[in-house]
Amino acid sequence: MSEARRRISHWAVLIGITETEIYDVLLAFGEVVTNAVQHGNYNSSEEAIFIECVQDQGDLSITVRSGGAFNLSENLACRLTDIDCFQDHGRGFAIMQAIMDRVETWTENNRTIVCLYKNINVASESIFVNV
Repeated sequence: MSEARRRISHWAVLIGITETEIYDVLLAFGEVVTNAVQHGNYNSSEEAIFIECVQDQGDLSITVRSGGAFNLSENLACRLTDIDCFQDHGRGFAIMQAIMDRVETWTENNRTIVCLYKNINVASESIFVNV
């Protein structure tokens, strides 16, 4: 996780986003990867997590693919209606939604995919990085 965070931070500096945006991106990224390990990969060190970062014309996206299907919509609905669920865990997705411009989740080929989007003010050059 620390190596992925370091690479994303370096990439973010290269594309010229602000320090505040870097903090937001790293916080949201940490939440996604933590969820991927705990829920998508069921705490299995055998399952790989795939991370893809793209910057294109002022739009930044980070996509995380993990093994296993996690039903986020049911899980999130439960947590949002029961405040007691937030005492021990369950705040990560709400944090991601608060600091990113858009968060999308879906399941494909028994893999959970989460994509974080942030509008940023940088040059229109496209950059793609696999972490």
